Amino acid sequence: MGWWSGAAGRGGYGREPRGRSRWPCCSPGVRRGQRLLADPAQETGTGTGVVASRPERPPTPEHVDGRIVAGTVSFPVPEGWPVLQTEGAPCGHQKRTVLIGEGPNPYGPSPWCTTADIEVHSLFDFYPYRYDTHDQNGPGMVTGLLASPTRMLTLHGGEPVWLREDPDGARLIVLPWSRVAVTVRGGVEVWQQVLNSITTGRWEPAALTLPRQVEEVSMMVAGEDKQSLRLIRDPAQVQRAVELLRAGTVVDEPEFCTGEMQMTKGLITIQPREPAPADPVAGRRPSTLVVTLGRDCHEVVSEEGGRVRLDAEAIAELGDILGVRLSW
Repeated sequence: MGWWSGAAGRGGYGREPRGRSRWPCCSPGVRRGQRLLADPAQETGTGTGVVASRPERPPTPEHVDGRIVAGTVSFPVPEGWPVLQTEGAPCGHQKRTVLIGEGPNPYGPSPWCTTADIEVHSLFDFYPYRYDTHDQNGPGMVTGLLASPTRMLTLHGGEPVWLREDPDGARLIVLPWSRVAVTVRGGVEVWQQVLNSITTGRWEPAALTLPRQVEEVSMMVAGEDKQSLRLIRDPAQVQRAVELLRAGTVVDEPEFCTGEMQMTKGLITIQPREPAPADPVAGRRPSTLVVTLGRDCHEVVSEEGGRVRLDAEAIAELGDILGVRLSW
């Protein structure tokens, strides 16, 4: 066995947009390690083969037979690394350690004093950008800025994985449909090995899961400054934007944009109008969508489920509504 017991041959992601990237595993000239790029036709299975569905409540990660398991998500624990529960873990950074537990409220500070080289938490919300305080705008004024563009890859089995690098160097691996988040603070090699070894369930193709009634639609454009937030509340524009998203062509696994230079253009948030559901954790929260653009291939994925492709006319009209140029 190698440094990472059980990593090779277990699956992992197989759809990587080629082209420039700030992610070390995907940049030219960087050693790719055990990353699997099997041709789908030669793959003996898709994920674990278990048909998956988005859980109503995020699964709590567990340590089972040398693997971290959260719902249908699983990956091996590095050899010799201890696994600690978030509650009761000693304060400070724990090197060569896996920390597991329920995720915190993403809109507030972490309730824990512990970090680790690998952290696995249940995902109550995907928080795609950070808030920076700008005192020059007045005390307490905050402006949403992307910590970095959220890059989308696809796991065998069909689940998207969203990648984000934070200013402190932590690399976030988000599995929005499984509602699991992995934060890697142990460096590039650890991050790459985690990403390579993750297995998940098999996801059926589906249209975007969106709120029944929508109050507003906004878009955070990757790579732009504090003025990058586009917000529309006009009922006619909101309705048309949602119609375009609902009318997208459902994408099945063989049709993913494999080999395309998929650029993450931005994040769309859709604020529902309906009252809060019974689950107090969910609340009246927005849905997050990631838009990626490639030559002849424009995909949109919802954190709550579903992946669609928009044609050139639809993506151009959506950009016009949101006041941003959406084109390859």
